[in-house]
Amino acid sequence: AMTAAAAPPQPPAPGRWHLPAAVGILVLALGGAALGWSQLLRAQSELRAQMLSRTELRAMQLADAMNGQMAMTVAALDTGLQELRRAWTDDRASFDRAARGIVATLPPGAVGQVTVTDARGQVVYASPGGVAPERLADAAHVGAHQGGGDRLHVGEALRSRQGDARWTVTVSRPLLDGGRFAGTVNLAVPADFLAAQLAALSLS
Repeated sequence: AMTAAAAPPQPPAPGRWHLPAAVGILVLALGGAALGWSQLLRAQSELRAQMLSRTELRAMQLADAMNGQMAMTVAALDTGLQELRRAWTDDRASFDRAARGIVATLPPGAVGQVTVTDARGQVVYASPGGVAPERLADAAHVGAHQGGGDRLHVGEALRSRQGDARWTVTVSRPLLDGGRFAGTVNLAVPADFLAAQLAALSLS
């Protein structure tokens, strides 16, 4: 007897193997996208950290430069004050000429006015070109020296008592007579001069 021929193998039903392959491809694609996104986020984070580090370094360098500039300016003003004090003690009659010469050695615009007071705060000298009050007994820089000692005093920025009412910072040294307080020698430093120095540093 003849046997029936075996039926040819049937192809897999549509979708039985295409679906797992598609899922695998999708998983690989999502994994690659996730990896790429992670790398992008890490790169952005590193770039942000580098930018912050550079900004902080620049801020520190700028602060150091400003401190150095102010230290040099104050040192120059203090040298001028000590020379003014010596000139006042040596020869008051020629003090005005000496004061002009000393101020000329300082940076241009650094000094708005030179004043000298006695122990009571009475103004006994004011450089020409400004209007100084007759008394400075209540001024902080006078009171700062009345307790004795020989030190530089740098005051706060205040509106000048001169006619133009500019903001100024007064730096001063005491006048001493046998070690006792005998008055003050003062430099009025315009605040805009100091601001211009700091601005020049921040733009450099």
